[in-house]
Amino acid sequence: MKNIRSGGACALACVLLAACGGGGGGGDNTSGPPPASVDYFPVPAQARWIYAADDGSIERVDVVAPATTAQGQGVSMVTSDASGALLDSTIAYADASGVTIYPPPDVTGFEHDVGPLKLLAFPPSAGQSFTEIDKTVTSSDFDGDGKPDPVALKSVVTVVGFESVDVPAGHVANALHVRTDSTETVKPTSGGPAYTFRSVVDDWYGPNIGLVRSTEVDYPDGVTAETPTTLTLSAYRVGSVRSETQAPTVTATAPGAVARANGADVSVTFSEAVDADTLASGWRILDASGQAVEGHVTMVGTTAHFVPDSAWAGGSYSATLSTGVTDLIGNPLAQAASWTFSLDATGPALLSATPADGTSQLPLNAPIVLNFSEPVAAASANAGTLWASDGSNAVGFAIAVDGASVTLTPTTAWPLRKTLQLSITGITDAVGNPMAAGANLSFQTDSGAFGYPQSLLSNQAAYGSVITDLDGDGHADFVYTGQTPDGRIAPFVRYGLAGGGLEAPVQLLAGDGDNCSQSDQIRVVDLDGDGRRDVAVGGTWCTWRVLRQTAPRQFTAGESFGYVLNGGAAVVDLDGDGIPEFVGQMDSGRVAVWTQDGARRFGATPVVTTLPSFGGGSLHVADLYGSGVPELVYAGGGNFDSGVSVWQRQVDGSYALRTQMDTGFQMIEDIAVGDVNGDGRPDIVAAIGDYPTQTCVFLQQADGSFAPCVHYPALTWSSAVRIADVDGDGRPDVLVEYSGWGTFGVLYQQADGTLAPEVDYAAPYGSSMASFAVGDLTGDGRPDVVLDGMLMRQRTPGSGDAAPLATPGLAHALRASHLMRALRHPATPSHGSKAGT
Repeated sequence: MKNIRSGGACALACVLLAACGGGGGGGDNTSGPPPASVDYFPVPAQARWIYAADDGSIERVDVVAPATTAQGQGVSMVTSDASGALLDSTIAYADASGVTIYPPPDVTGFEHDVGPLKLLAFPPSAGQSFTEIDKTVTSSDFDGDGKPDPVALKSVVTVVGFESVDVPAGHVANALHVRTDSTETVKPTSGGPAYTFRSVVDDWYGPNIGLVRSTEVDYPDGVTAETPTTLTLSAYRVGSVRSETQAPTVTATAPGAVARANGADVSVTFSEAVDADTLASGWRILDASGQAVEGHVTMVGTTAHFVPDSAWAGGSYSATLSTGVTDLIGNPLAQAASWTFSLDATGPALLSATPADGTSQLPLNAPIVLNFSEPVAAASANAGTLWASDGSNAVGFAIAVDGASVTLTPTTAWPLRKTLQLSITGITDAVGNPMAAGANLSFQTDSGAFGYPQSLLSNQAAYGSVITDLDGDGHADFVYTGQTPDGRIAPFVRYGLAGGGLEAPVQLLAGDGDNCSQSDQIRVVDLDGDGRRDVAVGGTWCTWRVLRQTAPRQFTAGESFGYVLNGGAAVVDLDGDGIPEFVGQMDSGRVAVWTQDGARRFGATPVVTTLPSFGGGSLHVADLYGSGVPELVYAGGGNFDSGVSVWQRQVDGSYALRTQMDTGFQMIEDIAVGDVNGDGRPDIVAAIGDYPTQTCVFLQQADGSFAPCVHYPALTWSSAVRIADVDGDGRPDVLVEYSGWGTFGVLYQQADGTLAPEVDYAAPYGSSMASFAVGDLTGDGRPDVVLDGMLMRQRTPGSGDAAPLATPGLAHALRASHLMRALRHPATPSHGSKAGT
């Protein structure tokens, strides 16, 4: 329990005693009563006392207004803390007989019941003593039983004498030393034992100043003393008398030239604490338009902070301090002050990147420069705000900041053939404004020998693909099967141009098409010996049909004949008579051969040969032994699920098994034939579509047999294989396609006849075996790769992607229109010279 005079128990004297904190003792005793003119409790209209507690806190007591008491006209006095927050209030009445303090009119409960207290008796004399209070009040429940407990209050005031006291406000002679000994005895209604709280307060009142020191010692159990607490007078203003007249000065202002608007600390520091009330009118802040900023002021020590009613906006501001600003006892500011500052409310924005977002073929050692709208804080550009990944792993880089530019340099090198994702977030400007929105950039790093996929078609899918010079003009053309507007599958072509570009797509024959969804096989060969290449198109379980080229770029519908399985079809001269046959694999081990008659037309009925021990594998035709008569090569099927078998044509046209090899794996997806070790003899390469994923190479020996499979690790399940000299060194290489993995690989043939480990390149996802084509489509002398209508152009590593193959503009569209008219009227000449792109 606190003393009835303390702030915690609503003491009536707490305004002057200021919570009775601190420690200390009295001063030198002096004898004799004070002169009659001495006023120990002056309360003029302009009076303020500043007290310092021994815990470092500051309390301020002000006379604020006249107030009426039962004895007559008094004054209202309030106590506040250093920030101006109200702590307590009371009403004091002083006359020739002494000083009485009253509770405020709106007070209820314990403080109201205590009522007025006589604080001092005049004239004072040493040894003088009077009872301040001796009564019992019942207004508070101290034992928690829900009933108010009676409290017996007794307080005796004794004049100790007149002494000299030194306080921060100065030396005070002839100070009136008064001791107040108070007890509060609670008698619980719950029947528990009574308990007593005692406090002894020593107050010193300076002549014509008022209270200058107060020391309190509490006895919570009525006997044992706690550590004394003390308040001492730091400064005062009593009427026109002040403890000091030093004018405050401005020592610092904030912010400086530019600061962050969000949470900006607009402040001014003085040489001493100033009166926050005077800052309310004496400190003005104007925005760029000259409008006053509304807000309020808080004081922390000697620094005043301006807090706007609304958030700070970006822009320039001016601040002024008038001499109406005073210190705590009324000394005005030494001179007016003014300053300007700017607040930045906008964070940096990413304007661009060099190379640009979406760049393909980013060199592996190239830095990436990020260009922002304003200089950025170097410390904010770090591993937490800048992050790069290749889709699977984080990528390291060094960071350098130069004003508004941030340069990212790979620690070693950017990963080859990857999509580099760069995340940018949390970058701040020099004053701490963060980016309003992060950014995500994407770069495709150097893809190596083959560029990233470029679409050859705009609104059409390519199911089967062939790169060939269809029209015989010396430039490669892109022939493919695609969907017609009426939903059928038909062959289309983009003819090659002299400059390496391609003309717009045209259908080989208007009105042509098949409703078979798997019509994805294309074979291009001169069927009738007229020097012009013809087209056979079909697919698994699809009827094959022939489009014959009757004049350059003019086609007519030819024969249609039966179906074959698994894309196992070839147009080749099987018997060496110079006239190609059409050979295809059917079901149950049957091989069908359609021959041409004297008019060079395929008959409707094939010659069917059933090969023993052959099931549902895939058929390939190749001249393995250089005889001019090709062999049939089967991959998988029946008893050869994991093997490859070679069937040689007999004199009577039948086929006999020449040799068979086992890969040791199931699911052979595709095979290719070519010399992959440089000995001049065709070898067989099998793409394995089962675990463990391998590319299997059967090398042909001098006696025509094949050595056991040499296994080369593959990326994953492979679905197609091709053989071509892609690097121009005269040695055929092996290309493997991985359907659904966005990749194709190349095993380059080395000088010693072995294949180097596979190098993988980017490809479209979900590509099909039939759409895998290899050839120089761009006219630069290097073979390219096409998958699903996407071109992977062969390039020089580090050179950047070449421009996509051009789709012609109006002139080529008119030319295509002319060709379509010619198709409808075959007698009309239509073939002229090509224009470059």
